[in-house]
Amino acid sequence: ALQEQHVQIVRKGSEKLRVNARVVVVSYDLVAAHENFRRTPAGRPYRMVICDEAHYLKSPSSQRSQALRPILQAARRCALLTGTPALAKASELYALLQ
Repeated sequence: ALQEQHVQIVRKGSEKLRVNARVVVVSYDLVAAHENFRRTPAGRPYRMVICDEAHYLKSPSSQRSQALRPILQAARRCALLTGTPALAKASELYALLQ
């Protein structure tokens, strides 16, 4: 069972990831601005990445997308969640699935 001490919610870029954290919650903006959140504290890729409001990643040239793409590609699994109905163009969906 997941215990509270294994969950870390990152609120500032100056925070360090805890070695015992099994779940890390961090904003797109912090990931884009701080490379230390792009891998586990041990320097390994994340095994599972869940992106809420994934439509924020629809522009392939945005800083968010460029920062998140390698993380998602290195992860064993990823889930992209969005409550936004179908995007305006097929190319926006392609950017999410790339």
